[in-house]
Amino acid sequence: MRFNKKGTRLLSMLMAIAMCLVLSLNVFAAEVTSTEEGTAAITANGAVAPLYWQGPGNNQLIDYGGTPLTKGDPYTTYICPPKGATLKFVGNNAIRPNETSVIKIETTKQGGWWPSNTTTLPKGQGAKTDTLISNCDGKVYKVVFSAADKGYFAGTLYWTTG
Repeated sequence: MRFNKKGTRLLSMLMAIAMCLVLSLNVFAAEVTSTEEGTAAITANGAVAPLYWQGPGNNQLIDYGGTPLTKGDPYTTYICPPKGATLKFVGNNAIRPNETSVIKIETTKQGGWWPSNTTTLPKGQGAKTDTLISNCDGKVYKVVFSAADKGYFAGTLYWTTG
């Protein structure tokens, strides 16, 4: 089968459009979805994984009471609050008073180059609630906990609406 110049150009254009559509399917497949338990999040490798809520409401337990968070080995989690929600962290950095460290919490919006918010839990601080993001946009947020030294802490990452 032989095409003239116009036919070849038209076929090339249609193939280019089809290729663009095929490539864009992967982007839409990584969208955030809702589950009955809460909101799902995109993991580091791009897979959608539900966050398993620990208790009533929309919260995620962060527990470094048994194994310490160490310098150079941060803990990363992903959470997707709905649009307009407030993302908060209530943490206790005094569960082992003699073995504590400054804990830095960096919250970055999906696709962001730098953190939208950085919060610090001082050494030996008891239970305190910090607002990480006050007006979420319904997208995934990456939350990274890092320690200056070896430190034990526990807390709950959660979001509220209203």
